[in-house]
Amino acid sequence: MMKPIYQKIFERAKPFLRTRKNLIHTRIALRYAIKLLETVKGDEEVVIPAILLHDVGWKAVPKICSSRLLVRTDRILKRQGFMKWKGKDGQKDSGGTPLSS
Repeated sequence: MMKPIYQKIFERAKPFLRTRKNLIHTRIALRYAIKLLETVKGDEEVVIPAILLHDVGWKAVPKICSSRLLVRTDRILKRQGFMKWKGKDGQKDSGGTPLSS
């Protein structure tokens, strides 16, 4: 159960999270954050609001732009040799699982 202040933040954020599956993603990220806070010292008053609000801006980005951003991100990562992004079938997929190079 979330504290009432965090529930209020989440309720206000929901309209901005109803795109690109961000509402589901935020709920999952919140569960991980809570588990992490149980084992690692952290400031709940920073972590929980940050998790609840970290994707609210995507509502304002047209889907075509987000695709271009993923391509740019992929290019930057490749140029730095940081990681390769591959989907489950091994095909290039910026939304896939990061694998170290």
